[in-house]
Amino acid sequence: NYDKIFLIVLIFAFIIRLWIFFKTLNQPLWWDEADYLSAGKRLGLGLNIQDFWYYRRGFLWVLFSALFFKLGLGETGIRFLIVLFSTGFIFVSYILISKIFDKKIALLTSIGLTFSWVLLFFSGRILTDIPAAFFILLSFLFFWQGYIMKKGNKYLYLSAAVYGLAVLTRMQSLMMFPAFIMPIFIKEKFKMFKNKNIWFSALIFIIIMIPQLFLYY
Repeated sequence: NYDKIFLIVLIFAFIIRLWIFFKTLNQPLWWDEADYLSAGKRLGLGLNIQDFWYYRRGFLWVLFSALFFKLGLGETGIRFLIVLFSTGFIFVSYILISKIFDKKIALLTSIGLTFSWVLLFFSGRILTDIPAAFFILLSFLFFWQGYIMKKGNKYLYLSAAVYGLAVLTRMQSLMMFPAFIMPIFIKEKFKMFKNKNIWFSALIFIIIMIPQLFLYY
């Protein structure tokens, strides 16, 4: 039973990441980590500290940080959120790969991701890599359900919205844009420009990006 085995893998993945959480809990922050958190403290605690924030970066992770400081959860809470995003990345990957291929390949993928040194390394860093990767994969899942499996346009709209969150978290996520467009173009060619659902999805993405465009300006 692949689902039961995956549940064991997922629990083990969470335990490993929880171990990393406790090992790195009091480590010094890297510059980029401190850059996000200092901006988060300015917003969440109203501190009058010097602003080093680089406004061309996505701002969503700063808002996450501000909320955690506002609620009194602080840096510890944000580090635990990274653990949840990292574990969630494995969970979504299993669902997505099982739909694209099968559960056997999905299980093997989840095992590989559980022990991926890249994921483990960044699971101990308060950076945007893990959250953005989670949002991208979740967006792919919604896209697959909405466009490929034809389960409803709501999934296509959710895909656009979540992809917007990925870009707002990490601007480099824009590089994944061709992965959404190419399947549509291969299937519909230039008829894709007449597909109102695609245009509506693009509109959702643009609306979500308006605050970032304003800050960038």
